[in-house]
Amino acid sequence: MPPIPESGATLGLCEPTSKCGRVESLHAEVKAQPNHITDEMYGHAAEFADDFRVNFAILQSDAAETDDEFLGCLENWCVVLGVLAVDTFESVVELLHANKLRAAAMLTRALIDYSVRLRYYILQAEKYRAVLKRRPTIPHEHIGRKIEAWRDWNNADAKMKGILEHYPRYAIPAEVAAQLQQEQQVREIRHQQDFWKMLKYAAPSLAVSLTAEDYLGLTRAVWLTSSAYLHGDQAVITDVVRYPDPTIHLLSPAVLPRTALAQAVTQMQEIMTSFGLVRGWNYGGQQWRWKWAHILHFGTPYKPYWTVQ
Repeated sequence: MPPIPESGATLGLCEPTSKCGRVESLHAEVKAQPNHITDEMYGHAAEFADDFRVNFAILQSDAAETDDEFLGCLENWCVVLGVLAVDTFESVVELLHANKLRAAAMLTRALIDYSVRLRYYILQAEKYRAVLKRRPTIPHEHIGRKIEAWRDWNNADAKMKGILEHYPRYAIPAEVAAQLQQEQQVREIRHQQDFWKMLKYAAPSLAVSLTAEDYLGLTRAVWLTSSAYLHGDQAVITDVVRYPDPTIHLLSPAVLPRTALAQAVTQMQEIMTSFGLVRGWNYGGQQWRWKWAHILHFGTPYKPYWTVQ
């Protein structure tokens, strides 16, 4: 047990005694530079990504073994969007490490897209899967047309054909062009998803510590800011130059590194939560939610015993 401090003394973070000095130093560094990302934070981000990936094999195995085709489809969507998300998350971390703050902000939009789409698919499918459980005689084809995750999963080839058709024919291998020409005879609907519709539908589930209205507003603001950087919108002119001051800001004065990391982590945690909604639990989700709360505030996952002012 650490000795009780004298009156007026300040005791920093003390987890195990051997770590106390380093933890105190980290806490001081984090407090002194509230938007600086420490080396330890980057290290924890790498560990988090590794644990996130553990979920893929579990989900894929469950999807292959389940008799519920709609549940299996949701688990497959978890794998696809999870793989895209962890690639993007690690890219955000690398960009922040290299001080490419605007590029990191652009990629935040992708993480929001993945998080919202996955939660929307799960929630939208839930009510139809519940109907099927109550009335198992309903044809699965009928329910499948209602469940958008199932509909979109089986619409993947049609959507990709729609993209490939925009390429000039000389840019596409002959065998692919011949297949496209043949398949153009089949007029299959290419389904689209409306991000704002999905966000509004999923917001009550995604709002962990905020009201649904506040979560909706905050997520819209971050998504629109990321989009503005991505598209070169006039909204971000002043992030580069603020006339009549002719100074060109090569490093973004608006994107705050640790805030950008926190936004990326938040979306990844929501995706892990979605894994749990589909299969009942996820690997590492609750542990990392607790860890990140301490890492971003104290610089370490270790909870302080006390701080005496």
